[in-house]
Amino acid sequence: YILLTNSYSIPLECKFCENHNSKLQKVAVNNFSDIIKLLKWENKEKKMAEFWDIYDKDRNKTGRLAQRGVDKLREGEYHIVVTAVILHSKNEILLTQRASFKTFPFMWECNGGSILAGETSLQGILREVKEEVGVEFSEEEAVFLKTLERSCVPADFKDVWVFRKDIDDTEITLPD
Repeated sequence: YILLTNSYSIPLECKFCENHNSKLQKVAVNNFSDIIKLLKWENKEKKMAEFWDIYDKDRNKTGRLAQRGVDKLREGEYHIVVTAVILHSKNEILLTQRASFKTFPFMWECNGGSILAGETSLQGILREVKEEVGVEFSEEEAVFLKTLERSCVPADFKDVWVFRKDIDDTEITLPD
């Protein structure tokens, strides 16, 4: 199936019908965030393609999108990544260990990742923390610390967010 939009064409499993052999579904949307809302994956084994907004050196959106792992960013282009420093009342930081199949396997890290097209930095960090450790924070609990401009490949702006919350080990759920 292909989701047809005003500006984007993305392969996906059809959420509008039970029979995935039925005809192509056509849906008009106004922007990429509408596409994200429409995508519903029933089979958790399949991963949805991840798209990033592309920014210039002054952190202005260029109007271009890049698909993670497919599109190469041009010289002077950036995407945004976010990191959460989660502290509890003993000033200990929540760290998780990277999976064996990821880059830098088994290393310890604060949680975070790339924001998706249409997301703000704050929306992205709230989503990433929920996905990675199963803990929900409100926007009010997020404190922006700083942005780092990194010239890694691909180049990015890394936004660091701080959260303070006493989280019991039983509240943490790691992805399968």
